Amino acid sequence: MRRILIVLAIAFLGTGCENYDRDLWEQSSFKTQEAPRKWKPARSVPITGLIENYREIEGVTLSSPFEFTNDAKAAGKPLYDVYCAICHGMTGRSDTLVAQKMETMPFDLTESSTVELTDGEIFVKILASEGEGGMPNYRNELTDEETWQITAYLRKLQGK
Repeated sequence: MRRILIVLAIAFLGTGCENYDRDLWEQSSFKTQEAPRKWKPARSVPITGLIENYREIEGVTLSSPFEFTNDAKAAGKPLYDVYCAICHGMTGRSDTLVAQKMETMPFDLTESSTVELTDGEIFVKILASEGEGGMPNYRNELTDEETWQITAYLRKLQGK
């Protein structure tokens, strides 16, 4: 009888040590094309430095930190292909199947109203859009330099 009690006590203590962590069950959810929300400790600063919030900045006041050379435009093409072409098309004319199925048609990036925007205004639209017409905000996915490269490639599509 004593051996049975010892075995039961060991079994009981062994099961009590298991970690019943529910992290996999209770997760933050996120939308398609939205980066997962990572909760940061209070008053922490990312190792890359603070990220500028362009929602509060007028795009006309911004200018590219580098000249839109052929190299800059070439660097922007693969980024445009990944982030923009699915809706705006390879030519920038929003002639994709995805664009046709959307409630609000994406902007034709080659029409005069878009061509007349300053480089800074395009830059801000890419990084700080508030879901205008379904366009996601790419602030967490793109660096400032990558966004300027996309802007440079867009200018190439516009014939500038």
